[in-house]
Amino acid sequence: MKKFDYSFCEPFEAYTAYHRNVLKNFIMNMFKWNGLPDSIDERFFNDSIIMRGYCVGFKYTDGNIYVTDGALAGVDEYYRPTTFKAANIKFNNVTRKIDVDCVVCYNTYDYSTPYSLNPMIEIYARRLADLDVSVDTSIRNSRVCVIPVVEDDKDAIRTTKILQDMYAGKPATLSFKTKSFNGKSAFETFPIKSRDNIVVAELADARRNILADFYSELGIDTLAVDKKAQTNYKEMDSNIQQIGVAKEVFLEPRQKWAKRMNEIFGTNISVDFNPEIFKKEAEEDDQSRNETRMDNKSEA
Repeated sequence: MKKFDYSFCEPFEAYTAYHRNVLKNFIMNMFKWNGLPDSIDERFFNDSIIMRGYCVGFKYTDGNIYVTDGALAGVDEYYRPTTFKAANIKFNNVTRKIDVDCVVCYNTYDYSTPYSLNPMIEIYARRLADLDVSVDTSIRNSRVCVIPVVEDDKDAIRTTKILQDMYAGKPATLSFKTKSFNGKSAFETFPIKSRDNIVVAELADARRNILADFYSELGIDTLAVDKKAQTNYKEMDSNIQQIGVAKEVFLEPRQKWAKRMNEIFGTNISVDFNPEIFKKEAEEDDQSRNETRMDNKSEA
């Protein structure tokens, strides 16, 4: 299948790169680490877990504890990797035995196949970029109230240049020799009934829905209740339970890593959800659930 070419209308890849960066940085701020040794770069640590699906902590010969990327090898009776080789010349590509002198921090439960969030970020970034292109196109189309009709290809080229100037916000002039074609003038226009204002509003709603789906996959309920959907409180409770499961899928592997690091290396590492994100969410959930219950009672 041929890849759709957006280059003729908007910088689609630039929009994608922007959203990719925003979504990744949001995920990196979901967790609050405490007690990490000074030798561990927290941003590198979070980035590796998210984009590669895992990162490994170990003590190096200089006595400091580091985290780095590398290759997992070997399998035990449950197909879990048993050894790790660092892919970093700083550490001389050392090899360590997992859960003996190094600990793997996985992104999710799936230890046999580490799960990177990069594909999910890419999917949602491209969906949002596609919406940006559509919004820009709708706004620019709203400037055109008529369709020009010309006599020949030469005049069509000149008219196209004028429209391009209009799209770019440049002054434009139109000059044609007076001609007659089947009793009609050489240049005519057909009016367009535009619904671009409606389209832009619909695209804004679609953007919110896409972001809500993205956050829900991470365990964050940003749209606790959709009034249009006539959501009842039982459905909300079910949705909140599903979101709670998604939270634990990402948190528990990190907590297990912290616990094992503390046992092996005597550190005091802990991790939890970032309260700046999830405390606000919990307050909004409680408020929305109460409002929904009141709405359901009044409708009954």
